[in-house]
Amino acid sequence: MEKWESWCEQYKTSVQDYNIGTLLRLKADENYTENNACFVLRVQFLAIEIARNKERKNENIFKKTKAEMMKPKQGGGCCHRC
Repeated sequence: MEKWESWCEQYKTSVQDYNIGTLLRLKADENYTENNACFVLRVQFLAIEIARNKERKNENIFKKTKAEMMKPKQGGGCCHRC
């Protein structure tokens, strides 16, 4: 914990709200669920998500979510986005 605290403090002036809490997905290839989320500081979230993006670990969930959003919805609407 002390290592994270000192690491986070270096971003105190450069990352807005660096120490505000946010949810992080534990497994990058799964959506947010009760079992796949934990509470972290914003600067930790940014560091982990940047690393995941560099390693292309978020691509599958992005494609899956995008495909889900493009599916036609049952029950009406004027287009596939309603």
